[in-house]
Amino acid sequence: MGVNLMERRAAERYDASSTIPLRAPGFEGEGRISDLSLAGCRLRDIEPGGLESGQSITLSLIENMDASGIVCWAKGRSAGVRFDAPIAMATLAYFRFAEGIDVPEDTNVDGFGRVLPPLDPRTVAPPE
Repeated sequence: MGVNLMERRAAERYDASSTIPLRAPGFEGEGRISDLSLAGCRLRDIEPGGLESGQSITLSLIENMDASGIVCWAKGRSAGVRFDAPIAMATLAYFRFAEGIDVPEDTNVDGFGRVLPPLDPRTVAPPE
């Protein structure tokens, strides 16, 4: 039996939608980062044929902050990237809450805008 893709992922993925510069051998362009985790991401809207599986890549996430990795797969205008080293939680949060990402109004967030986990109904006392 094959391994489920979700079981193979090293970290939980989050919605993101920001266009960033990309560099790989023989390719320099842009892509829209999505499905971001500490361990990798999906790139969309890249030049078709610009990236190949197994290729080294550098993503310019934030000014003066690059993440290097390996292209795990490439198909059409999309590719999957596994980072060489995990990105910082602050970087993940930056992209999760960037312009264009909608956080549902009923989502609980802390003072820093981080989504809080749902409360376990077994631990919440019923109202009196």
